[in-house]
Amino acid sequence: MRLEGAGVLLLVDRRAHAALAADSECRLADLGLAVLVPELAPETLEADRAALREIERALDELERRPGIDRERLAAVGFGRGGTLAFLLGCARRLAAVVDVDGPVLYPELSPARPIQPVELALNFEGAFLGAFAARDPSVTDEELAFLRERLEAAARPHELVRMSGASPRAWDPARDDEAPVRDELWRRLEAFLRESLAG
Repeated sequence: MRLEGAGVLLLVDRRAHAALAADSECRLADLGLAVLVPELAPETLEADRAALREIERALDELERRPGIDRERLAAVGFGRGGTLAFLLGCARRLAAVVDVDGPVLYPELSPARPIQPVELALNFEGAFLGAFAARDPSVTDEELAFLRERLEAAARPHELVRMSGASPRAWDPARDDEAPVRDELWRRLEAFLRESLAG
């Protein structure tokens, strides 16, 4: 089933992860999705509010594309992009959000990151898939339990998975040694998007 008429923002730092960005864009386009990969400056990526402004502008641009169904929009993010996808899902109504290895609890708050993303989960709309590398210490089991609790309180459909054996670098298509876990991630991601964005 192709997802013609649905659109997705792909949130990944193309400068730092060019191969991941290119591979992900192709995979999403192969599903029939209209894909937009916004260019985010490093300083914008660091600050939540500035990043959200840029991403919301990109979402508006995606919505204006001919043939796009505004009720069938998604955000998919990796690492920091995953955190921003979650924040966007709390700020705007999206049919689906995918966070791959994006923390929803910051080690400490700052003017650039003034609120814990997980605290906004009650504002979340749509379906959520969180996929996290088992060998990534930046996202703890306690953090995922807290996120699950918040999403359940908001009565939002969600799936949180630990990708067994995966390191944070597993999603890089150049990592042949982690191809099986990367393929499993994409099977889950594609099934989730087909279910959430079906016309």
